[in-house]
Amino acid sequence: MAKLLPIVTSEHELLEIHRDPTPWIAAATAAVRQHGLNASTWTRAGDGSQIVMLGGDVIVKFYVPFWPSPIEVEAEAMELLAGRLDVETPQVLARGALEGWDYLIMDRLQGTALRDVAPELSRSESLQVAESIGTLLRQLHQIEVPEAARLRQVVSDWGAFLTSQWEQRAELEEARKTPPEWIARLIEHLSDWRYEERPTATFIHADLTHDHLLLSRSASGRWRLSGLIDFGDAKTGDAAYDFAALFGFWTSRRPDLRRAMLEHYGDTSDRFQSRIFESLLLHEFGRLALFDLTGLSNIADIEHRYVAIG
Repeated sequence: MAKLLPIVTSEHELLEIHRDPTPWIAAATAAVRQHGLNASTWTRAGDGSQIVMLGGDVIVKFYVPFWPSPIEVEAEAMELLAGRLDVETPQVLARGALEGWDYLIMDRLQGTALRDVAPELSRSESLQVAESIGTLLRQLHQIEVPEAARLRQVVSDWGAFLTSQWEQRAELEEARKTPPEWIARLIEHLSDWRYEERPTATFIHADLTHDHLLLSRSASGRWRLSGLIDFGDAKTGDAAYDFAALFGFWTSRRPDLRRAMLEHYGDTSDRFQSRIFESLLLHEFGRLALFDLTGLSNIADIEHRYVAIG
């Protein structure tokens, strides 16, 4: 019997198969049938590192076999959060493996990504969403993670994790096409950085971008926060880390949104804001080239544009 999925051993081969959805449609169909589930027309979701297929009311997520698979951590995170937040999170329907590719099948939440809705939000809707995100993060960060949970094992030493990001920063920024003059400014800014102890047993999403927050229209027609998705990078760590991507990609030039978020989270302290800025500069997936640096001349300007709350 012919194989449904390609053999992939490198990132180059992965890029090639990303371009063709055909084998993934057949694989997703086979996966849901294996568990007695049904799905309609399949489409690929985004261009993330894993392969995500959308089919009617279900999602099938295939995990690249040559990377350490986060399937157990992601499943554990969703199971731990089920019914415990004000917004919906996906529920695990089944898990398995197909030709060496682990997969999760989960229900598909209704809603539209904040990234896509943001341009049409009114000022009052934006503030309401920011307040809801602050409340959501407060709830998320209060979830108790069992001592034996896999989530605790992803990053066992937060100080070592951030220090590693700091030590590699110049190399990482160069690889990610940050302009040399900004790399020099960043390295100078971080020259005296040292990790300071803080609580690090907090459940964090760790990739909380505006792609992973879903909005739906209320009965009155206003947009409201309705869902949180994609727990492939979930772990325990510093709560401030979860604000970095949102401050970097959604609230630029909007200190009012940042203040609303932190007020409803319950921490507007200078220390917490400093940890958010630290997280933004040292984020595992971050780089200065992602930000709008137009009109800025130093790292302090970045903090003012992306973190300050007025």
